Amino acid sequence: MNILLVEDDLQLGKALCRALELAGFNLCWVRLIADAENKLS
Repeated sequence: MNILLVEDDLQLGKALCRALELAGFNLCWVRLIADAENKLS
């Protein structure tokens, strides 16, 4: 499963990335809504 994570907090984003990747998810983490919109288009 692919996940697009939008989180601007650096520590929280790193922790979420690590946990989700260890759980087997394919993850793309961005910190800005504009970056998320670009990933989706």
